[in-house]
Amino acid sequence: MINKFMVTIFVVLLILPNIIISYGDFNEILKEHWSKDIVDREFIERYFPNLAREDFTYFKPDEDISVESFKESLDSLISFYNGNKQKPILRKTFEEKEPKKSEDSNPILRRDAIKMVADLLDDKVEAQQITIPPNDIENLDKDYMDAIVKAYNHGIIKGDPDSGFRPYDPLIQIEAVIILERFKGFIDRNIRTIPFKVVSESSSASGEERIEVVKRGDKVSVTISRSFSHPGFDMDIEEIKRIVKGKYKVYMKTKVPDPDRIYPQVITYITIVLEIDRNLLEEKCEFEPIISGIPQINQNKL
Repeated sequence: MINKFMVTIFVVLLILPNIIISYGDFNEILKEHWSKDIVDREFIERYFPNLAREDFTYFKPDEDISVESFKESLDSLISFYNGNKQKPILRKTFEEKEPKKSEDSNPILRRDAIKMVADLLDDKVEAQQITIPPNDIENLDKDYMDAIVKAYNHGIIKGDPDSGFRPYDPLIQIEAVIILERFKGFIDRNIRTIPFKVVSESSSASGEERIEVVKRGDKVSVTISRSFSHPGFDMDIEEIKRIVKGKYKVYMKTKVPDPDRIYPQVITYITIVLEIDRNLLEEKCEFEPIISGIPQINQNKL
């Protein structure tokens, strides 16, 4: 009996290190990997939760990442800047992909991942132009070629252009993480405040919640109408910020009514009309009102 017991303990001790390693430790996984000093653990935990679960058991840096997983991580990143995880800025983009296609479980190609990101990059941001594009993209469709060159110009992808981009290779997990880390850095550097003028403000007992965007010559008129439970409420526009290409957040402050006053319980619609110089906006753009503590209005497109 003692011999059998000792053998059992010996076997357990032999396999225990493998069990621990199989559960995955972030530092251990990247200990000998070329990316160990590049990627951030917290970034993966936040934007690639499926890879980070169970102590990074599913984080295999050099394995392919699926179309679906890459989309979810990109959506999650943009949702962070939108300030509403239930209603991400890219909502429209991904609703168009529903119901989920069978190919979404396939590995995403490098060219497709970069195009998704490059389509959100600001064309107006001054970038360091490269003189020699990767040497294996000249036969791609122009949309893909432009996206890859734009990504190089904005620092989303780096390296020696002569080494090639390998557009038809699957994107691997560690590349997906690095691309989105750099994209986040781009957003952080290029969020900018958009100047505007309040043209008019009015209130009414009738109306509807809406955003209306109209081009008027060299100006863009943005009308925002919001309902409140009684006429004691009011609201101000604090600022408008551009997050990524074509995506704008309108920060609105609700004025709380005087608690010592009694107001008639009549639904009141407050309407504010803004004016923005057209040359400050993209040709196509979306405005998202952000009102603390109050559900947001559905966005409207220009």
